[in-house]
Amino acid sequence: MSRIIRVDIWTVPIALEEPYAVAYGMVDRADNVFLRLETANGIVAYGCANPDEEVTGESAASVAAALATVAEPLLRGANLLHRSRILRELEDSLPSQPSARAAVDIALWDGLGKFAGLDRKSTRLNSS
Repeated sequence: MSRIIRVDIWTVPIALEEPYAVAYGMVDRADNVFLRLETANGIVAYGCANPDEEVTGESAASVAAALATVAEPLLRGANLLHRSRILRELEDSLPSQPSARAAVDIALWDGLGKFAGLDRKSTRLNSS
């Protein structure tokens, strides 16, 4: 069964080897928020967001909080295969947090690919 039984969220600040400049300043670090989903049938899927307050109005802390308080309760017990339904509910609940929704979307696509046997360990993929 593809029910999500576990959701983990964590933030990793990463110092960039090569800082770069954008219109509003120098960027020398990336605060990534990771999402890990585990299903009852053993699929482990990952998503990630790198929010930029100047662009989306989100910080790593606000994305992690949205994932923990809104996305996690919605995901826990949901069927991984119901991606569209999950994302619609998240869009209604988190309309101004595209980075948080993107992390969930990426994790769901990762899980769907693994469910379909398209991960790197898959014999279908390696036999091509």
